Amino acid sequence: MTKGIRYKKNYLTGVIFRINFSNILQLSGKNKEAAEKFQKEIFDKFPNVHFQFNNNINVQVDIQEGKSESKLEDGDLTWIFTDEQNIKQVELNSKSLILAYRKGAYEGFEEFLDDVSLILAALRWYMPFNLTFLGLRYINQIHEDVIDDSNIHEYVNKSLLNNVIFELEDNEGFSQLFSRLDLLKDDYQLTFQYGFFNPEYPNASAKKDFILDYDCKLTKIDSVNSQFEVEEELKKMNKIIYDKFKYSTTDKLKELMEVI
Repeated sequence: MTKGIRYKKNYLTGVIFRINFSNILQLSGKNKEAAEKFQKEIFDKFPNVHFQFNNNINVQVDIQEGKSESKLEDGDLTWIFTDEQNIKQVELNSKSLILAYRKGAYEGFEEFLDDVSLILAALRWYMPFNLTFLGLRYINQIHEDVIDDSNIHEYVNKSLLNNVIFELEDNEGFSQLFSRLDLLKDDYQLTFQYGFFNPEYPNASAKKDFILDYDCKLTKIDSVNSQFEVEEELKKMNKIIYDKFKYSTTDKLKELMEVI
């Protein structure tokens, strides 16, 4: 997850880049043609498109009767672009731009950054706007066939395990177990969540995957004013996440991933 370090295999089920910005009037409303220029620029990598409306709740109050009525109304449009394999997705609306990789899509940070550069360049048609959020997130989901509560100490740094491993009585079983750590480093905030995730919660007997979830955001967003600066910030955030992943895991897990 940093330049010079590549793995043949990984356990990533989600890699997400996101920016929020001040409302872009050109993309507001329900006009499906409003993002045509953006679509043309990313078409080679993201040829498929569909649309969804962000629902708004309109609450009307009758003062005389003392009653209120809520109505669900269609709001602004979101364009959703996907690649041919449907494992990479771009979401664009009047207030945000997201690039999301699903399981099997991520092959390295340089390739990921290339896609970020593509969609940021395509967004230039709708400038100027002010950024209000910049985030990068990596979600690792390691199957129980690799890590379970009996061998976790072989794959995860023991300093993380105080809140994860504890003695269970014979008639007990845990349904799900997560820990969360929020860190501040320079101009960045990293939220690190880790533990056993249960897709069948609260069924205690269900198989549980081990999650390593690193969610980093820039706290001083006002300092970012260009595509180049966004990409430079992403490189720094990627390094922060990689360093924490490296610390969180043992050499045994990295051997399974096979450094290239």
